[in-house]
This record gives sequence, C-alpha cells and structure tokens, in this order.
Amino acid sequence: MRKRKMLIGVLTAAMLLGNVSPAMVQGAQAADVTEVPAETEMEELATESVVTETEGEETTETAVTESEENQPSETTVTETNEERLTEESATEAAPTETEEATTEIEVTETEEEAITGDADKTADAKADKNGFIIEDGVLTGYTGPGGDIVIPKGVTSIGDCAFYDCDSITSVSIPKSVTSIGCGTFFNCSSLTDINIPDGITSIEDSAFYGCSKLQAIRIPKSVTSIGDSAFAESGLKNVVIPASVTDFSDGMFRDCNELQYVTFSNGITKVSVDGFGEWFARCKKLKKIIIPKSLENIDFAQI
Repeated sequence: MRKRKMLIGVLTAAMLLGNVSPAMVQGAQAADVTEVPAETEMEELATESVVTETEGEETTETAVTESEENQPSETTVTETNEERLTEESATEAAPTETEEATTEIEVTETEEEAITGDADKTADAKADKNGFIIEDGVLTGYTGPGGDIVIPKGVTSIGDCAFYDCDSITSVSIPKSVTSIGCGTFFNCSSLTDINIPDGITSIEDSAFYGCSKLQAIRIPKSVTSIGDSAFAESGLKNVVIPASVTDFSDGMFRDCNELQYVTFSNGITKVSVDGFGEWFARCKKLKKIIIPKSLENIDFAQI
C-alpha cells in the first residue's frame, strides 16, 4: 500500500516536471483505488469474521452460561422435589410408626386384660360347687360359705393356708386320703369347734391350728410322727392326748393355750426329741396335769 502511494507521488512529481503524462498518473490512481477497496474489503471481511467468531464465542458462552444456569435450577428443582418427597415420606412414615406403636400398646393392654380375665376365670374354674379349690390332689383354697364342711375324697393333702382366716367355718371333716396338713392351714379359724383328723395323717405342720380359740378338743391319730412349731398355739384346747407315734416335737406346740388343763403322753413313747427352746406348754395358765408313761425314761421338764 505504501509502495503504491509512493509510486503515485513520484509520478505526480514527474508529471509536474513534465516528465510523465497525466494519463499515467490517472492510471496509477485508478489502480490504487481498485486495490484499496480490496484491502478494505479484506479488512472488513476479517473484521466480520472476528466479530462473527466473537459473537459465536459469545453465543456459545451465553448458551453455556444459560445451560449452566438452567442446570442448577433443574438440580435445585430436583433437590427440592426430593426434599419434598423425603418430607412427605417421613410424614407418612411417622403416622405409620405412631399407629403401629399405638396398635402394639393396645394389643399389649388387651393381652394383659385377657391374661387377667383368664386368671380370674381360672380361679373361678378351680373352685367346685362347694367352694373348694383343688390342684393335682392338693386343696389350696376355699371360697365357700363356711359352716360344716366336708373335704372331698381324693384330696391327698391340705396346702399351706388353705383355710387361712376363714372365721365362718364351724366344723371340718377330712377324708382318709389326706396325709398332711400344711403350715397355717386353719390359721385363725376362730369359729372352728370340731375337726376330725383321720388315720393316715403323718404330719401337722407349723401353726396349722394357730388361733382356733373355740377348738376345745382334738384327736391326734396314731399315724402322726411330727408336730410343728406353734401347731396348736392360742387354741381353745382343754385336753390333749399325744400318741406314741409322735417323736418330733417342735417349739411352742401348745403355748398360750389358756384353757388347756390335761396333757397325756401315750404309753409306748420312749424318747422325746425337743427342737429349739421347747416351751411346749408356755403360758398355759390352767394346766393341771401332764401324764407321763413308764416307757418314757428321759424327759427334761424344764425344757418343755
């Protein structure tokens, strides 16, 4: 470009000096004019290309930017939806757990009520029409009206406290099938006046007739071998005969029997075993006579 301008300048100067014709100068100028647009056109094309490329890049960047902007939005929407779904699931799950817990509690309470009801039914079912509760041959309780009672045949033992504090009982008949009378069986049966103990009974346990204040007489069968602690304590007995079969005497058998007057040890007793401190007849204020057979050689009256 510069070379052409310089050429035109030289030709113009030569024309002024008369060395070059005006036609040559015009030809050079025409050639310059023709070339200039070409260069200009190239520059414009280059500029347009740059602009196009720039716009393309801008467009691309814009598209990318928009895409990137849109993607977080979609992610945010997705996360939001997921959070909503999670919250909804948690909300739905929570009532379900609560409902299940409530159901479990209700079931548990129902089971407890059923168990209690069954226990009551079982207790009622065990009592026969006369009020006796018998389990595997053992008379364990009584719910009857009292008075004169007859224990059913087939009972093998009378359990602990079976008639405990039954102050409505006046007399008791025990079948021959019974072999033992448990601890506190007739404890504090304050209205009991008569009881028959059949042969076959081997033991009368602790406090069996404790507090039977109206029981004035009792027959201890020859099958009995042991009498427990306080078996007849505070009873209303007046006269007692102890059979020769009894070899095991426990503490306070007849203590505090305020009406007891006569005690007889049957002939044939050779030895009396005293457990603990003895005091068989402690505080028996009306006791008048104790009959000891000749067969009984050793006995410590101070201990009994």
